Amino acid sequence: LSFHETAEDLAEHRQLFQKASEEIVQNALVYPSDEERERYVHDALCERITYDLDATMNQSAYSALVNHQTVCAGYAKAFQYILKQLSIPCAYVTGSAEGEDHAWNIVYLDGSWWNVDVTWDDDLEDPYMFFNLKDDVFDETHARRYKNIFKINYMVGGQVSFYVTLVTNVIVCSI
Repeated sequence: LSFHETAEDLAEHRQLFQKASEEIVQNALVYPSDEERERYVHDALCERITYDLDATMNQSAYSALVNHQTVCAGYAKAFQYILKQLSIPCAYVTGSAEGEDHAWNIVYLDGSWWNVDVTWDDDLEDPYMFFNLKDDVFDETHARRYKNIFKINYMVGGQVSFYVTLVTNVIVCSI
């Protein structure tokens, strides 16, 4: 195991990450609706990223946004991070697809949760084959761990938060 980065490099890497994500956020903000913004982010990530099992830090949003090479976890974490910046509720979920471990997102739009797999949409002839699908369609190819655990809780002031209940553990993630 070898490391080529030091703590002194942290500020530079943080700036690179913020610049890459902010560019997508600002471009998405020209669209009037959350649905159009979500689609823009999806398309921007598909344009910029190449799937690469050997990519440096390939499980991170950083690998997706800065290095432009990642695996499913990086695609899904980058998608979640940017949608959070746009105040669009988005969860990172894991499970399996075609018998392999896999990660993707679920997004809350217009009162419903929608499945989005940016990884699988990248480089497809139909770039929206796995975009905003309901569970009954998505489940034909994907199996989410902890299937029915997402619930919506509306907070005071119009802010939406979602929480995940796993038996006795509660993880709160506010958007």
